[in-house]
Amino acid sequence: MTAPGIIRTSPPAGELVAEEFDGWSPELRKEFTDNAFNHRVGSVLLSETEDLRVWGIQVPPGGRLPAHRHVLDYFWTALTDGVGIQHTDDGTTRRVRVRTLLPVGPLHARLRPRGGPLGADPARTDP
Repeated sequence: MTAPGIIRTSPPAGELVAEEFDGWSPELRKEFTDNAFNHRVGSVLLSETEDLRVWGIQVPPGGRLPAHRHVLDYFWTALTDGVGIQHTDDGTTRRVRVRTLLPVGPLHARLRPRGGPLGADPARTDP
């Protein structure tokens, strides 16, 4: 949900699949009403300043996040490819395809080893 009075500066993500609350259950519509001021946009709050909140979000296949309102600018990065369904408070439903942006496997492990600084590789012995 976008905060009242906030003008969206970029187009909504994904493919429009329904409008005017088409296909929304009464329970989903009630969830949007009940959560109109829910600012918990993720699974766990990892870091927070006056202008920034970093959330960790884990949504298992078939899972979902409850309705929530974004009060700060936001972006997200997917760690796995997938497809999600996004409902917004204007009654639209969108299908959003996500793709990973970061490499996975050995390269990713070298870039951010457990407990080490960015770029460090604990397996290397040369300076």
